Amino acid sequence: MHNSQLGHQLAVNVTRSEDSGGLDGDTVWIDTEQTFRPERIRQMAEALDLDVEAILKRIHVARAFNSHHQMLLVEKAQELTQDFPIRLVVIDSLTAHFRAEYIGRGVLAERQQLLNKHIHELMRFGDIHNTVIYVTNQVHAKP
Repeated sequence: MHNSQLGHQLAVNVTRSEDSGGLDGDTVWIDTEQTFRPERIRQMAEALDLDVEAILKRIHVARAFNSHHQMLLVEKAQELTQDFPIRLVVIDSLTAHFRAEYIGRGVLAERQQLLNKHIHELMRFGDIHNTVIYVTNQVHAKP
């Protein structure tokens, strides 16, 4: 299963009741590469005979335009926890913006420091809100 597809399946599953194996919660999907597909959510929900519209309403999608915006969206997700039971955060892909903005070995340390801060904030979010954090990443030979 492709990483983005797994994210879609997790987003559907998390909305299910605890009796049905879910977490009865909402998802925040931080989309860095325009991979979120509501039609895929629809297919998965229909296959499980679930209410498609109810599931889509529980998935909060935000497009990240750069690495700083991506980090800001995690802060905004914190605010959403006041109104919604966020049980899953998906970032697809975690490093795409960082890789595009910090090119070459000369900025590798800066990029890694910023990425480490971002990962730390995600881990903190998960701990505080009892939330699953799912990130995708592509492997590349060059930093």
